[in-house]
Amino acid sequence: VFVSDVVGMGKSFVGSAILKHFRTWKRMKPLIICPASLQEMWEGYNEDFDLGARVLSMSMLHDRGVKPAEDSLYKQRKLVLIDESHNFRYSDTQRYKNLQPFLHLPGSKVVLLTATPRNKLAKDIYNQIKLFHPEDITDIPIDPPSLTRYFKAIEAGDKDLRDLLRHILIRRTRKHILDWYGNDDENGRRYILIGGRRQYFPKRELEPVGYSIEEAYRGFYQTLRSYISRPGEQHPDEFWYARYGIWHFVRKDKQHVEPYRRLQRAGRNLRGLMRIILFKRLESSVEAFRKTVGRMILTHERFLKSLDMGIVPAGDKAEDLLYETRQEDEEQLYDQLMELTQSYKIEEFQAEELKEAIQHDLDVLGRMQGLVKNITPQQDAKLQAVKELMKREDLWDKKVLIFSQFAETARYLHERLNPGGQDASVDVVDSSKKNRSSIIRRFAPVANKYAMRPNEVPINTLITTDVLSEGLNLQDCDTIINYDLHWNPVRLIQRIGRIDRIGTEFDKVYTFNFLPELELERQLGLRERLHRRIQEIHDTIGEDAEILDKTERLNPEAMYAIYEGDEEGLDRHAAEDDLFGTLEAEEIIRQLERDEPNYMRYIRELPDGVRSARSTPQGKGAI
Repeated sequence: VFVSDVVGMGKSFVGSAILKHFRTWKRMKPLIICPASLQEMWEGYNEDFDLGARVLSMSMLHDRGVKPAEDSLYKQRKLVLIDESHNFRYSDTQRYKNLQPFLHLPGSKVVLLTATPRNKLAKDIYNQIKLFHPEDITDIPIDPPSLTRYFKAIEAGDKDLRDLLRHILIRRTRKHILDWYGNDDENGRRYILIGGRRQYFPKRELEPVGYSIEEAYRGFYQTLRSYISRPGEQHPDEFWYARYGIWHFVRKDKQHVEPYRRLQRAGRNLRGLMRIILFKRLESSVEAFRKTVGRMILTHERFLKSLDMGIVPAGDKAEDLLYETRQEDEEQLYDQLMELTQSYKIEEFQAEELKEAIQHDLDVLGRMQGLVKNITPQQDAKLQAVKELMKREDLWDKKVLIFSQFAETARYLHERLNPGGQDASVDVVDSSKKNRSSIIRRFAPVANKYAMRPNEVPINTLITTDVLSEGLNLQDCDTIINYDLHWNPVRLIQRIGRIDRIGTEFDKVYTFNFLPELELERQLGLRERLHRRIQEIHDTIGEDAEILDKTERLNPEAMYAIYEGDEEGLDRHAAEDDLFGTLEAEEIIRQLERDEPNYMRYIRELPDGVRSARSTPQGKGAI
């Protein structure tokens, strides 16, 4: 079963209750598989609710190569809960291949927890189903009863995914909970009763924070954006992305021969993706853009030197070597590249044209670096805007959670908001941080049932990437600042879900969303400024947006809802992909309880074993 309630609805508690039920009544041994960031939380639930489970981090399936089907610690555990199961939407990953044989063992029962079962394609859900459903022919009542054929029919538009999901997926939204489980208080506000206590959802307050992106880049923003051209348009003043599309420099007679043909497949999306990365980092912060350009200069210089030595450094492993090798180890770098890339012969390339294109891109990167390298924090208008926001009187005594998509931006903000790290109440978390659990407890001790030690300093301002946007309870805080421009509501809803949860003590939660502006737009209304940002994204990204996950793509109407503070509109867009139609049965039951309580009582008191039948068309028997 999929438990896919939207964020903040308590999926972890529902999952824990399912495990407890099967452990108590079926004597099954549970195994919980979750992201590393949630392992400690699940260890706590395991102890608090006496689940008798083992907790396994997803990273162990990949980094350590753990194979539960072959491991004595796990192979007897037939009841498996997978938290944030959308991490298994790709079947070609090592973690998927290590887990699937275990879930195919006879007698296994699987619970999948995720608010986003489908990110981009129906195949995301197909792959999660195939984790626990080894056969193609299925007992799920679909026509045709073949998962492969049914999902092909979905892709062709001939079948509806909801007709399958209503049998295996439960999804409830905030509105659904209030409509079907809620009551009105004396002021007409909806609440639900939990443990005899009234529990309210907080009201969301969304507020845009404008800043001049031209001032942040000392007037060079439009120049920098013009460098980030569309791949394939080789204007002399624009970046050509040559290193990310080297198939175009393979000799014509070799382009469709392996291993060169695979360069076409790899490069097809890579150039567009690099342009999106540059554009997003340009908006995120001066520091993120500066560091990205610096890394690209390093790898381009090494790539060019490799070509001069007769080496074509293509492929993922070569890319890692180009970037990760320390300067003092550079002599060994070229020996390792030679060993890794023997299958690519430089004589099969138009080598001089490739070198010229790489040198051109290196020159453009140098010009970009020259425009940003001397911008100081004092000149960074976006940084100054967040400092001014933090000085607001209504934020003085609040816990504040600041999100950025990029680790460089998060660390830059921490360095500037807490120079020298002298203030222990301000901290930063990204995927590289080893003591995340300690930081989370100090930031939200009440939500995490943590007793602060006498020498510990509470954290009041926490700067983070989306490493904290999934599954964690941070509702000691009521204020989020989103430092990057939002293209899509999904990530915003995930972030707000850390503090907008059933049982929070706050009546309102506040979200401040940064919005870049150009100088000429200062006198325009908010909607017109948003329209111009949306058009700018279209002009810069264009058709390359299709390579992004659905959660990352531009959603113009949702952007208007986010920045105009339209809470109902935001809920509507967040629910667009709620795979509706999966809750009709529950709604019918609720309606019967409300409108026909006597009939509902009769249904509940029907004895076990009651069956229904109908005559066959031939009149020779019954079904």
